[in-house]
Amino acid sequence: FQMGLADMDERKYKNAIQAFEKSLKLDPKYGTPEVFANLAFSHSRLNNASATATYCEKALSKQPNFHGLRYQYAWALIEQKKYGAALAEVKRFLEIYPSSAMGFLQQGCIYARMHDYLHSVQYYNKALSLNPKDSIIRRERDLAVANLGYWENTSRRGARANDAVSH
Repeated sequence: FQMGLADMDERKYKNAIQAFEKSLKLDPKYGTPEVFANLAFSHSRLNNASATATYCEKALSKQPNFHGLRYQYAWALIEQKKYGAALAEVKRFLEIYPSSAMGFLQQGCIYARMHDYLHSVQYYNKALSLNPKDSIIRRERDLAVANLGYWENTSRRGARANDAVSH
């Protein structure tokens, strides 16, 4: 277990995962929310969304009020295209941290991934109102605004083309 923590500190996430999993096999007492959260974090650093989600679920099943983990869990769900579940986790997170710009950024990202740019822009704007200097939020909002304009223009052209065909 201690080796896993040391490996995490050194950003050796594969080694950390091996050490934590070995600890779990040797002694079930290591099946704590914190160990599962460390496994989730290490997997997230290796872009393994499925394992991240699995370990987040294990940690949250043992400690449902591990609210900071909900944010990480939501990102793992987003990466797996489980947008409904991700939105539910972000909403739970925002119930506890209602002034979290990062929570609203996550909501904006989810809606953008679903191509719902109108809602995406609304949540990015809420995030910017809480953290106006954040360049990442601003960039994501600007991209959603551009996509919103593109889809609105495409829809208008499509509607005009349909009108022309039906007349």
